Amino acid sequence: SRHISPLQNTETSEFVGTNMHNGAIDTYAELTLVEQYAADPSISRNIPLSTLAKRKNQVTFGRVKHENVDVAIQSTKFSSMVSRRHASIMLSNRGEWSCVDHNSTNGVLINFQKIEPGKPTSLSDGDVVTFGTEDSDLVYTFEVGRRRQPVNNAHGANEVKAQKELEVVENAARQGFYDEKQAQHMRMQIQQKRQPKYLMNFNATPHSTRDIGGFTEGEFRQARTETCFKYVFSFSDKQWKKSVALVTMDDHPFGKGALRVCYQMRDWTKPHGEQQYVAKQAMAANEPQLSYFQDAEMQELCVYIAEDFNAREPAKRVEFLKAHVVEFFERGNKPVFACEEYLPGKYVKHNNNWGWLSPEDRNTPQAFSHFSYTVTNGMYLICDIQGVDDVYTDPQVHSKDQRGFGKGNMGRDGMNQFFKTHKCNAVCDQLGIATENRKAKDVGTRPVHNPNRGRNGPAHMPGLIGINGPPAARGPADPYYMSDQELALSSLKREEYNDIVSKFKQYDTTNRAAIDRKNIPHLCKDLGVNVQPLHLESLLMSMDTDPTGAVKFQVFLQWWVEVFSK
Repeated sequence: SRHISPLQNTETSEFVGTNMHNGAIDTYAELTLVEQYAADPSISRNIPLSTLAKRKNQVTFGRVKHENVDVAIQSTKFSSMVSRRHASIMLSNRGEWSCVDHNSTNGVLINFQKIEPGKPTSLSDGDVVTFGTEDSDLVYTFEVGRRRQPVNNAHGANEVKAQKELEVVENAARQGFYDEKQAQHMRMQIQQKRQPKYLMNFNATPHSTRDIGGFTEGEFRQARTETCFKYVFSFSDKQWKKSVALVTMDDHPFGKGALRVCYQMRDWTKPHGEQQYVAKQAMAANEPQLSYFQDAEMQELCVYIAEDFNAREPAKRVEFLKAHVVEFFERGNKPVFACEEYLPGKYVKHNNNWGWLSPEDRNTPQAFSHFSYTVTNGMYLICDIQGVDDVYTDPQVHSKDQRGFGKGNMGRDGMNQFFKTHKCNAVCDQLGIATENRKAKDVGTRPVHNPNRGRNGPAHMPGLIGINGPPAARGPADPYYMSDQELALSSLKREEYNDIVSKFKQYDTTNRAAIDRKNIPHLCKDLGVNVQPLHLESLLMSMDTDPTGAVKFQVFLQWWVEVFSK
């Protein structure tokens, strides 16, 4: 029998469920889900037993987390598979691990054998622990001494963030913010972000070449192809690398700019769906090849800085197309072209290399230009931002010493011109680069709420006088009143504000300028928005200030302006 007392003393030097290393007991243990890929996203993948057991030497599992349950586990196949207080895994003072079933409805299996309720059963490294019957999807391997306690890393941070978002979704579902279908959709979205990059999906492995889509043999045979040299700049080691590509290029350009003509090109060495490129050639016959290589280096620098920008989690991410150079060595004059992926859509120019700003003066492109100067310690400034949405191409970089980056590099003068017209905005605020030189009225993109800034509701936004100020400063007693001055500073138009008030009042059944929290998703839908987990969390935190659990109009409006107002 494997029944033991979790605190019993034994004379043997071998401890069940532990590993000895140089005389020290390694008790780091965890449960690892067997079906990592196929399982529902709401099921915990790894449960760090040692970490959770530090306080009281045991970890208790149940259907819902509460004061007597440390870890909530819930089968997505059978809602009643796990009992309210199902089982515990315990660590003895000798480093021995054991499991006890708390008379649960469906029991616990160890190595597919049901254990006797109420009696601790020893656990050894490699044991399979099933919470519930043999049909349960909560099947874990018990592992001890195989890994050290995980340190903070990129995947670990993503796992923590995903777990936090899942907790928000589950909390919101229990309070009625999401129905089960909506909650399941949110879980699947979050799971996409938490999957380790090395996890295989064996269900997708093709059985033959016919299972892989793409261009056909006949399509390739009919194409008029050329062989060319392909030159790619590696930003990581600052080296150019040469390879061979097989391409098809149109005979006639499909467009032209002030300095270059553009051809459609298909790169057959790329996967299907990634083959369409634009090849650009200078109209000046004497254009030196140096300019092509400088432009490609410049664009790769922008790709690198954009990754740094996105790592700050701005409200909107940016992307630069990767560029390379091709040389048609089989043609008589061996022409070269600058190439990048074809980008469909409407091109918009946001600024240029001499301080000009588009009339829209969007926050994200201007903040990115400012960020590029700050993150490079004033050495470079990326401008001439243009593209489709926030996918950019054909940028210009100013360098302080005016070296490199082609004829458009205006050096310090170009940087000075940018800062003469740039006004810091809400995205600059979020990035921590904002100066006192600010927009008089910022109606552009605002950063997503930061859930780590405290539990006292949203931080006050500059300019919302009546909403942020004391009641005495509000003027009329009507809780739905907002003066023209307040409205101008809130980034809302009068008709937008009136629409919010009108739809909010439809749910204000008590005439207290407050609505039940369960009506928030319906109100948001009425206003044309589906609430996301991080947005919802900021509102949940705001609601903590209301003892009745209702959401006051001022709290809702503050949250709405901060998160959704454009």
